Amino acid sequence: MLTEKQREERRSQLGASEVYKIMNFDNLTAKNLWKEKIGLIEVEEFENDSMMAGNLLEEDCLKYFFKYCEITDYTLNERIEHNEIKGLVASLDGYDCGVYAPIECKTVGYTQHEKWNKSKYKIPKNYYLQVQTQISCCSSSNGILVAFLLTENDKIDPINYYLDESKMFIYPIERDEEIIEEIESRSTYFLGCIRSKREPKEADYLERHVF
Repeated sequence: MLTEKQREERRSQLGASEVYKIMNFDNLTAKNLWKEKIGLIEVEEFENDSMMAGNLLEEDCLKYFFKYCEITDYTLNERIEHNEIKGLVASLDGYDCGVYAPIECKTVGYTQHEKWNKSKYKIPKNYYLQVQTQISCCSSSNGILVAFLLTENDKIDPINYYLDESKMFIYPIERDEEIIEEIESRSTYFLGCIRSKREPKEADYLERHVF
């Protein structure tokens, strides 16, 4: 849960986990995000059993992953701002200091995970965009998404979750220059719209950014 000070600070920022919302500025998700940032509507905080379980298990899962991969030089829970785009920020679950790679940790249900292979990136697109944004903010060549599978009972009772390598899936993600270029240009435009309180529009963005 964020403090009031953290909420206020993040009104002027765009987080890596929010980037998927701005891939089309005419969508309601982008419009609502902009309204939240400038204070026209309240930030909607949504929490369910899966999210609560993920919050409780995240640190243990990350430490299990680092031990499994024999990574000893790492940090947890860093917040990194892009070195050129002020306000574009990545909250890193973990960071491999040896190879300079951001680590994103997710807990996911078995049924939901089965659908991942059907997607273009083998993981949900919003997660792919999140990790690419982290890669951009960290000036890294790659990142990793690590997923730990939960049963419905695990979601309800995460305290007794047993960590095991059969429940862990590791997804190496290479830097995607084309996607990062779009993320950076869309983020720059959106952050400008926050500062000027100008509503973002897809046609306006496309006029300003020629690819």
